[in-house]
Amino acid sequence: MIIGDVSIKYYGEPLPDDYIALSGSCIQRFQFIAFPNNKNYSIKTIHIFREDNLYSISEYPGNFASNVDLWIFSNTSTPNTTFTISISDSNNQISNFSRTTYCLELGKSEFTLKFKDSKLYSNGIISKDSEFGITSGLVMVVEFIGGIPPIFKSFSTNTTFESIVKPLGKKGTSTLYEISIFPETPQNAYDGFTLSYRTNSNNDKFLETTSSLNPMTYSNLVKDSYQPGLSSKNNIIARNYIDFPSNTYSYGLFVGIDGYIFQVSNFGPKIGFLLYINKYGSFSPKVIFSNDSQQTLVLRSTSLTITPSFDISNGTELAYIFQDDAFGTAPKGFSAILIREPGLLKTPVTFYYPCGLKRQIDFNQYPFGLREGIVSGSTNYFKIMFTIKLSNYMNGIFQYSFNSTTNQQTPLSVKLPTPSIIDIQPPVIVSAIVVGDIGRMKLVIQMTVADDISGFSAFVCLDTNEIIFDYKNLMHGGSVNNGTYSFIYDYGFKSVCEKSAFLDFAGNSLVQNQPFTDFIKSINGSNEYIIMNTPSYQIKTLSDFDQFYFAFNNINLTNQGFYNTLYFKFKGDNNNNDPNYCIKFRLAITNGYPNPIDYDSIWDINLQMYKVEFYLPPNLSKINILYYIYLGLDYDTQYSTSHFQSWVSSTNATLSVYSNIGDMMPPLVDSASYSTLPGDSNLTYSIVVSDDHNGFDYGEISLIGSKDFIQWNFTFSSENKNPLSDIYSFTIPTQYCINQTILVYHLKLVDKMGVFSEFTLGKQQTFPIIDPFVTSRNTGYKTDCENSAVSYILALSNFTLSPKSIDVGGPDSSRTVTFTMVVNGTVRLGTKPIIYLGDTYANYISVPVLADGIFDQILNTTTFTVSTIIPYGFGYPEGILLNVFGIQSPYSTFRGYSSLDLRDSQFTYTLLTPTFSSYPKMTSYLPISSNGGELTIFGRELSTLKNSFYRIIYSLDGGLPSISNVNVKDFSNVVIKLNVSSTIDPFTVEYVAQSSVIDSITIHPYIDHWNPNPITPTPTPTPTPTPTTPTKTPTTTPTTTPTTTPTTTNPPQICGGNPQCGGETKGKCVNGVGCVCISPWIGSECQSKIITIPPPAINPTEPTQNLTLDSTGTNEFTLVSLVSLISLRELNFNNQLVRSFRFDKWKLISNTSTDSYYITDILDSNNNNNNNSIICSVNVSTIWYQTLTDIEFAGQKLTMNPSTLKYNINITSFPFKNELNTLQLVMSATARSSSPNDDQCSSNEFGDTTSDDNSNYLQLSVNQHSLYGRFIKRGIVDNQIRSIGNEVLTDLSSENSYYISQSYIGINIPNYKQSIQLDPDFSVLLDQTSASSICDERKSKLSKGAIIGIVIGCVAFVTIFVVILALFLKNRYFFKRMQLNVIKLVKKKNNK
Repeated sequence: MIIGDVSIKYYGEPLPDDYIALSGSCIQRFQFIAFPNNKNYSIKTIHIFREDNLYSISEYPGNFASNVDLWIFSNTSTPNTTFTISISDSNNQISNFSRTTYCLELGKSEFTLKFKDSKLYSNGIISKDSEFGITSGLVMVVEFIGGIPPIFKSFSTNTTFESIVKPLGKKGTSTLYEISIFPETPQNAYDGFTLSYRTNSNNDKFLETTSSLNPMTYSNLVKDSYQPGLSSKNNIIARNYIDFPSNTYSYGLFVGIDGYIFQVSNFGPKIGFLLYINKYGSFSPKVIFSNDSQQTLVLRSTSLTITPSFDISNGTELAYIFQDDAFGTAPKGFSAILIREPGLLKTPVTFYYPCGLKRQIDFNQYPFGLREGIVSGSTNYFKIMFTIKLSNYMNGIFQYSFNSTTNQQTPLSVKLPTPSIIDIQPPVIVSAIVVGDIGRMKLVIQMTVADDISGFSAFVCLDTNEIIFDYKNLMHGGSVNNGTYSFIYDYGFKSVCEKSAFLDFAGNSLVQNQPFTDFIKSINGSNEYIIMNTPSYQIKTLSDFDQFYFAFNNINLTNQGFYNTLYFKFKGDNNNNDPNYCIKFRLAITNGYPNPIDYDSIWDINLQMYKVEFYLPPNLSKINILYYIYLGLDYDTQYSTSHFQSWVSSTNATLSVYSNIGDMMPPLVDSASYSTLPGDSNLTYSIVVSDDHNGFDYGEISLIGSKDFIQWNFTFSSENKNPLSDIYSFTIPTQYCINQTILVYHLKLVDKMGVFSEFTLGKQQTFPIIDPFVTSRNTGYKTDCENSAVSYILALSNFTLSPKSIDVGGPDSSRTVTFTMVVNGTVRLGTKPIIYLGDTYANYISVPVLADGIFDQILNTTTFTVSTIIPYGFGYPEGILLNVFGIQSPYSTFRGYSSLDLRDSQFTYTLLTPTFSSYPKMTSYLPISSNGGELTIFGRELSTLKNSFYRIIYSLDGGLPSISNVNVKDFSNVVIKLNVSSTIDPFTVEYVAQSSVIDSITIHPYIDHWNPNPITPTPTPTPTPTPTTPTKTPTTTPTTTPTTTPTTTNPPQICGGNPQCGGETKGKCVNGVGCVCISPWIGSECQSKIITIPPPAINPTEPTQNLTLDSTGTNEFTLVSLVSLISLRELNFNNQLVRSFRFDKWKLISNTSTDSYYITDILDSNNNNNNNSIICSVNVSTIWYQTLTDIEFAGQKLTMNPSTLKYNINITSFPFKNELNTLQLVMSATARSSSPNDDQCSSNEFGDTTSDDNSNYLQLSVNQHSLYGRFIKRGIVDNQIRSIGNEVLTDLSSENSYYISQSYIGINIPNYKQSIQLDPDFSVLLDQTSASSICDERKSKLSKGAIIGIVIGCVAFVTIFVVILALFLKNRYFFKRMQLNVIKLVKKKNNK
């Protein structure tokens, strides 16, 4: 809020309960900060007083910025109380702010709830406290309207339903709420109920509109019971199938009373879904399906009994032995030893630092922490030791906790020894500024922090224990005692941190009790604040959306993905639609889909709208897509599909997809078994992997012993296998036998569409990841050993590293360290130790040894060597602790060395890191398309060196690389932006200083698939017709899909042929249509047959395709067919040529062996600027259909026969000379015989199809073979479905003879504004009868009677023509006069 020269910002608003009177009184807490708008002034005083004058409120002395924590006491005698904040600055200017507070009685609060749409929508999982953990329910959005605070808290339908009320955002005097409704008990369903709501007044009020679900009972339910995995949080316990009547199943949602329902497949009307239940026992679950008509199908399954698959001993959990408070030498540390059998470690150890930071260590990654392990007979003895690096300056109490046999969950306290240098003061914030908003919800922030003794260590979010930035972000020239830090803050899809802290290495903290993006408290115990200049975008909620729609809808994803676009715009003027604003769009598919993907919005400068381009994967079931939208820094609510459906637009917000066979079920293990051969020391584990439709692609598996913890890792694929179902076997050696269980430690299976299942031993199976073992028993193999292994433990005889001190801010070469380990004795075959590096905050980095050890038979030692690059800034400035674990003997005994053990063994246990030189490094970049444009690169110290510059190296086919220097825009040395050229090949960006390449990064552009892309052929989706008035551009009226205007349909035709329509095996006669052929037959009488031919070779220079039929035999010949795009012609209203543009320069953008994508620009060579400006662009993709495929285009189902070549033609905006003018796209089609000396005939035929596809056909025949082209009579014009005319052009010279048949086709396009899209296709046919229009003169001579008949016919034709010409001349004045009147009307309209 800004008034005059002072601004205030509220944070920590009162809660709804604070406005409800208790014993007649209310207490509300208001927090705000006041700051001058002019940095030359400061706050002088702050006075707060109330209008009722009951008592005064204290005066607050001021600084540059002042924070006020204000408590307001009121009672019901003055329910509406206004207090005034009066602020004076150092310029003696006074600014007043008013705020009203309330004290309300129950039963006397009146307000209105507005329900924009009474439908209920699925919002997936709703978290609530219950024995099931999760359940699913229905959602609607309501608006609270009233002049009082948002005190609406509860909502109920009746006694058998519960609800959750969640605020979605506030706008003025109204607040939006999400109402989630779900059954209270499993015995109740959504069986026709009327909704009501209950306010704090405890008075029931009914909705303005009611919503009822009318169930229909259906009993055809097939159920497969599954056994849940051990310790699985979300247990998949049944896969069910429902056979719907074909006229019943539509898009809908499943709701489970006892858990959550996830639809995974469909085969026609047969629907498969998974049922999750989160507890063990017996149940009779109820499943509800609700379709778009709000009808509900209630399914009551038989009783299910859920038990764990099997039990594995978990051993003794973390029994405390002793602790060592400190190393006694620098660097300081803390160690503890725990005894246990770590077969399935489930409990992490949690650490609590004196500053309030909390960290955890997990021990479920073998061999981390395993100090000793002995397996001898029935004796299993293990010790786990962990070491935490602590700062030399850290003081106070250090705590840790864990589960144990003594239930040690209360933190244990360790009094740290007093350091030699005491630091009790937290860091001081000198400055904080947002350097730039780089887009995509990313801010570049720069802060200067001082800490005179121990130094600044990290800025953490205490809400999440996330480190926002730390000492590694130090800029060149500074130190941890006084330095400037630059970092990128990504506020997408996460709440702004409400409580944070600046920490130093001594554990002191400067706590921020407000979002740091608003302001920062600079000094502990003072009233000094720094105001952040965060970009101020106007707060937006659901109510702000004006236009919201998807470019395509009802999309067929059968065996192919689809690229779609979401368009949206906010209400109001351009101030509400800032092009720099960004939203996050999360494509979740459904709540059970395992890998959601995030996308960023961009501003479309042509449409003046925001858009999000995203990809839909293949073979999704018939579902409505689930997505989430996050509006950014100002408000942390994630809006979902149901929110937009129930408040913005139920039609436009729904994105529907389907597949002929939907498969969202990942590959699963049908069965698993272990086997051994007599006398063989190997064990073979075999699994049968199945995937019903997509097919299994690849997987990874790890087997582990429960006592020796040896891991065997395998990768495998379906190459040379049956991807639908096949067996995969994995063999491991077991020559050193101990009594243990061989287990599957990890298994991941991925199908050919990217859907995966995954299992990890001891890891919680979090929803929605599906366990691959849900259909089988994941049992282990227990070894039975006759002879017990001996107790023999290996030991390190030497451990060295070089160098012992490094510059962690330098180039990779300065951060490279080589470790050498020498072990006394022989290690177990296939095992290698792992080095773990630890820093001050319990971050550990593993350095696995990659090469086998070298055994010295004379010395009886095994030597391991490994080199690694220490991560940038890791461990600065107090060093890195070293740990070595995983030394294993052939007898399955273990040895590991923590840092304390290395010290006690007189080995080096720390890597010194005293230097941090901040060397330039490019680390990552934002995705960039092949179209080029602005590239954003992230890194550190990107523009600090003198005489430095950036250059780009492009790869050129067959030539030297192209090198060009570029100008960059930098943001605080962590981000640069530069413009790059269009390219589909990877290119390199180099940072050069003083003729030396300092750093480089390779950029891999992605292909812009939102143009027609042949690499992933996509069906053209079915538009959903709407009754809205057609609009000229998408910017004026939102539409979900291209709207439909009346289109031309083919007239009824007579069924011909003998037999009629080729007979019952070729076609059938349909009244009002004509002959409807059965594939592969085609034609007006179904007498032509589609021929399967190889795909045409891709033309590298133009989209001309050659469909060739090669034949052999004495009476056969080769048919060569050519299809070409010739020109684009502008015609006036009288169909006369205005101007013509011939296509002569095409660019092949991308291609595969069967598909291609071309672009050409139409140039105006007649402009007055003596340069060829671009009039429009024509994009053409060709797609080859090898098999019979159904697609949809412009609201029409089209069947692509085998060996069909389909063109997809897109033309951008065209500058017509007159609003009555139209365009004509000219295509050429030619069929010729390669053997003109043969006795042949040719013909061409043009007319209407009879297959109910409302198209024209062109058939060019030579003898019994022909080229068949189909030109549908509709296209997508300015996002509307419009009629398109097709005609044979007789004004262009075509070549026709007895062995050649050629025609030019004009596709007539109406006047448009933005774009058009067309879709012709072509095939090669074998005809039952031979062509006979034009024949070789050597083939036959006409009889005298035939010649006489032809002469008589010609005379009659001439006579008729003369009569028609006379009538036209007589009435030509009438036609001319009508044309002139039309032209006058157009001119009059243009002059307005």
